[in-house]
Amino acid sequence: MSRNAAITVPFVIIGALLPLLLQLIGERQVYWLFVVSELFIFAIVAISLDLLMGRSGQISLGHSGFVALGAYAAAILNERFGMGLLGGALAGGLLAGLASLLLGFPAARLRGHYLGIVTLGFGIAIDQIALKWDTLTGGDQGVHLHKPMLLGLDVGTPVRMYYVALVALVVAALLVWSLTRTRIGRAFAAIKDSEIAAAAMGVPVARDGGVHSVEEL
Repeated sequence: MSRNAAITVPFVIIGALLPLLLQLIGERQVYWLFVVSELFIFAIVAISLDLLMGRSGQISLGHSGFVALGAYAAAILNERFGMGLLGGALAGGLLAGLASLLLGFPAARLRGHYLGIVTLGFGIAIDQIALKWDTLTGGDQGVHLHKPMLLGLDVGTPVRMYYVALVALVVAALLVWSLTRTRIGRAFAAIKDSEIAAAAMGVPVARDGGVHSVEEL
């Protein structure tokens, strides 16, 4: 067993058994399940941010904007069309990915503080749109959801939502871990170490308004 697996597996086991332990204690179980579920969700956001900043060395101060886009898309689809949790999550992720591509084309040619300012402006803009576009987002009142359904199962209880968040965290961590071991992951690491050296090796790094040719690493 690798070192990462030796560290990760015990945490996953503890996370899976936590609802049972809280039930034995019998004190504020619902509250703690909610808190830990929120922790899992923010951990997924942190993993995605680490992929961008920690693995690639790029600055992003507007990450919350992409999270908000995905979350609002899933919530609105659930409220207006009754879409389930899985379909909403996939649609929200697709919308956030499309927005990242549209922002990434011009932003990838910026560096340092300039990149930070652009991403910060995007995050602030999404926040203001969500608050002001009442007819779509509900403004300060938010979106009133139907029962969250996952593959035909009602997961609206605190325990079920806890396990949904736990599984989502494990899946996200495995996907990112697998990505870092691919050619794309090695390209991210090369860009973090030196963009000039990465471009010389054929990594497509945006520079001076142009894009270098794509070659195999």
